[in-house]
Amino acid sequence: MEERKITERESLSIISEMIEATKQMANPQELNYMLLWGWTSVLTTIAVFVALQLTANPWWNFLFLAIPVIGKSGEAMAKRSQKSAEHVVTYVSRSIASLWKAFTAVWVVAVVGCGIAQLAGVNVWIVLFLMALPMVGTGVIATGAILRMKSFLVGGSLTCLFGAVLIAMMLVTGQFSTLMLLVFAAGFFTAFVIPGYGINRK
Repeated sequence: MEERKITERESLSIISEMIEATKQMANPQELNYMLLWGWTSVLTTIAVFVALQLTANPWWNFLFLAIPVIGKSGEAMAKRSQKSAEHVVTYVSRSIASLWKAFTAVWVVAVVGCGIAQLAGVNVWIVLFLMALPMVGTGVIATGAILRMKSFLVGGSLTCLFGAVLIAMMLVTGQFSTLMLLVFAAGFFTAFVIPGYGINRK
């Protein structure tokens, strides 16, 4: 069967539809979720650092719970305001969503595991702290590979580097230091804020 050659008008129409689909997938409102999570993580970590420096009270670590609360609440509010808008679901957007769902599932299992270990009298929360940046950085790099965006690849690589710095600090000092929180904040900045602004410019 002979293939039908498309006309110039049809080819322009196809290109136009692809551009619109990509624009919809990467609309600033959706991508601002990255900035929401990024700035929330950075500012919360800095707040915990300042509180620990001033009071030395470890209970301030529970302030980290503000990250998922603010992040999820912000997403829910944004999605409610967009309910009437028409969204294009592409293979790329589904792939990215599946990727981060998998990372979230691994993270939940790790948190539950640390909780069970704590109940058994073993404190392994520092392991969760040390694996956070390498995990997030890997997810950002994978997202950048799918989107073919340099800002994600750079941001994710820097995040993995900050993760390596944290592990090195722990191995050298043998203990947790509040200064590690500043490295942690820097890692979240490179993971979400840099790619967020980069893709918004696109």
